[in-house]
Amino acid sequence: MKGHAPLAHHGALLTRPAHQVSSLQQHLLNLGAKVICHPTMDIQPKVVQEDIALEQLEKADWVIFTSQNAVNYLPENICSALQQRVAQKKLQLFAMGESTATCLLQRQLPVLDYPREKPGSESLYVCLNQYPLQQNILIVGGEIVRPWLAEQLQKQGLSVQHLSVYQRALPEPIAARVWRDWEAQGIDTVVFTSGEGFLNGIQLLKDAHSWLTKCLVVVISERLAELVREQMTCRDLVVAKAPYDAEIVRAVLDYWQVES
Repeated sequence: MKGHAPLAHHGALLTRPAHQVSSLQQHLLNLGAKVICHPTMDIQPKVVQEDIALEQLEKADWVIFTSQNAVNYLPENICSALQQRVAQKKLQLFAMGESTATCLLQRQLPVLDYPREKPGSESLYVCLNQYPLQQNILIVGGEIVRPWLAEQLQKQGLSVQHLSVYQRALPEPIAARVWRDWEAQGIDTVVFTSGEGFLNGIQLLKDAHSWLTKCLVVVISERLAELVREQMTCRDLVVAKAPYDAEIVRAVLDYWQVES
């Protein structure tokens, strides 16, 4: 039985926004794990001033999309204007990773390139520098739009603007009876896939230290791992090799198979 359900005696708390968690949830369920989905971050559309956004597009040589949310929450009229400028070869698009590039294609927005191996600001920065750098860069994302990437581009003398199309909100605090029930159900793994989601999580679970210290924490980057080490104590900390569902699942599975 263990071979068919290697995570049958384990459980995972997934903290991604609700619309982004189903695939990872199903992967873990297929391995026998108990799975609780409780977003530590709500994603909401943001009112975009059309005249300002269109002016930014007119000036941009490159437009960088930082996430699937940046694509999905792009207003339709702005998307149409962007499609026209891409078709006219007046600007080029880059994506933070493959999933973001796929979302762009679904909205008829073909990308010039994206990091092929490991998505993220550092990988995208390397990717961008493989091309003759353009003067005017527009980064599309949430309220906090990849400050490290913007800083690196500005250091090269480039003009960087931001277009915020969605915003994050903090959900309601998690009551003690809720996380105690999770502990009783055998939830022994917590997955964080963003820095803001993690910081929100420890705020929502500020009274749950006794449980969290017994949990495995899985994250998707070394930068996020450093933040976890600074902010909390846990049973162990594992960094997935890439921020893909398959790699997150592999990290959870490999850890508990060794431990058992």
